[in-house]
Amino acid sequence: MDYRLERSPGSRHETLVIGLRENDWGPNYLRLGMDLRTDFQGDGGFNLRISHNRNWLTPSGTEWRNRIQLGETTGLYSEIYQPLNLSDDVFVSAYADARVRKLDILNRLGDDIARVKREGLRVGADIGFPMGLLGRLGDVRVGLVAARRKVTPELVVGDVLARDIPPIQWREAGLRVGLVSDQLDYANFPSAGYRLQAEAIAGRRSVNNAPSTRFTRFDGTASVVRSWGEHTLNAGFRVAHATDIPVGAIDEYALGGFQQLSGYRPGQIAGNYLAFGRLTYYQRLPWRTGVARAVFAGGSLELGNAWVDRRSVRLGDLRSGSSLFVGADTGVGPLYLSLVHAARGYTGVYLFLGRP
Repeated sequence: MDYRLERSPGSRHETLVIGLRENDWGPNYLRLGMDLRTDFQGDGGFNLRISHNRNWLTPSGTEWRNRIQLGETTGLYSEIYQPLNLSDDVFVSAYADARVRKLDILNRLGDDIARVKREGLRVGADIGFPMGLLGRLGDVRVGLVAARRKVTPELVVGDVLARDIPPIQWREAGLRVGLVSDQLDYANFPSAGYRLQAEAIAGRRSVNNAPSTRFTRFDGTASVVRSWGEHTLNAGFRVAHATDIPVGAIDEYALGGFQQLSGYRPGQIAGNYLAFGRLTYYQRLPWRTGVARAVFAGGSLELGNAWVDRRSVRLGDLRSGSSLFVGADTGVGPLYLSLVHAARGYTGVYLFLGRP
């Protein structure tokens, strides 16, 4: 983008002339991302993500968005995004999301009791509305969604019987409302702003080909960040609820791992009702490195739990976790080296690449 001032012959006024040219790159954009974790005691994992965006498929601004994931979770996501006009950013989209993952099922003491394979396919179509001028505050989506999921046990351990973790498959279809508003100044180690994300689904569900029943699902997260000079406080919250889903059937509503109840194994705390809160402090260090935007030191205090049913939800059951860390905002994501502790979990050193 360039500009210049021109004066027409015989005129006392100047005209602003703006010159535009296409980028030298595009319309295909590739992005590589990764997360990994290890507790230096044999428990670890990684995920590699490759994203592809194809912009301006049509003069009206159609985009094709794709993502491939390899690692603990193997997945493929594809979405067609179509603006309805160029003036108010209202849009429609259609998407498909397929995932396969092998997961260890843990008891409350952190012992392995089974290994299962989870397969899922989700398709949907939305109409989206921007929040704020040109969508600067985020967007709201309303649409229809359908999903098919399957859980197959591959190994049971100790006194657990195969009948205690039977194969499960279910189908869902319903109305979905989603909201995203991201006003953080940095995606990693933000110093100011807030971020809200929520999804609510209501519809019908059929489990193992039984007659369908009504279900509702809600998952919401929020974070608020404020700084005083080099000192930053980051408060995060999450609540989730899903009706009549067998424990272990989905892993969205689970806690454990770095800053998700530090000192517990990932997925160790799971249920149909979830509550979680985290307060993180970090300070930017006066270190300059060529591979990181900045280096930070800090710690976190976390409270949360998950319950099977609503009658079991009690604040007195909340579990705690904590961490002390040194972190760096690198080109491949935030990197943490941390000491983690949980009173009913374990104490150890944790290496984590990715967003908690």
